[in-house]
Amino acid sequence: PANVTSMHSSNFGYCVSLAVINVDDANPAYHSDGGILFNKAMTSLLKCPEGKAGDYAIPASVTSIGSSAFDRCASLTAVTIPAGVTSIGSSAFYGCSSLPSITIPAGVTSIGDYAFSSCASLTAVTIPAGVTSIGNYAFQSCSGLTAVTIPAGVTSIGDSAFRSCTSLTAIDVADANPSYRSDGGVLYNKAMTSLLTCPGGKAGDYAIPAGVTSIGSSAFYGCSS
Repeated sequence: PANVTSMHSSNFGYCVSLAVINVDDANPAYHSDGGILFNKAMTSLLKCPEGKAGDYAIPASVTSIGSSAFDRCASLTAVTIPAGVTSIGSSAFYGCSSLPSITIPAGVTSIGDYAFSSCASLTAVTIPAGVTSIGNYAFQSCSGLTAVTIPAGVTSIGDSAFRSCTSLTAIDVADANPSYRSDGGVLYNKAMTSLLTCPGGKAGDYAIPAGVTSIGSSAFYGCSS
């Protein structure tokens, strides 16, 4: 209704049949477009109802995708993110299990915790050059993901960012990256003293280089081959 001026996106969590969120036109804080909840200015997408299906193009006015915005929208088959988006919040696309690919715009600088976690159908993702941080568990359980390239600007990769990506055979890092390095598809710190993540799909035998002094949390988690 018109008087509601404060809501949290998790208010509608686990409403798996919810297809539309409508907002009174007189509401001063919120707006609904195509059944999706935005702030009044339509610069922030706050919540897509979990029952929404098919393809969806986010309006060009949007600059931020809020935390849990598309959380558990398991029937969405495509989402187009406009060029103006600069931030993707925590759990923004968590559990969007029917999304086969996602294009992150060049202006995005941060990918939040759990942002694409449990997107089981996701096979390809391009992390743009402007991204500086990838959150904790950001791509956890993306079981269809086969390859990832970390651009030069990324200086922070959270814990278990690629944990349980069982088809991922290599994590590549741009040579100019000052913080990270890849060797044989395995992710290390730049000095190669700490092994951070072995991709879940790596198979066969592996010898950790002699210079390594620490093996990170969950570094080999789920490396069943």
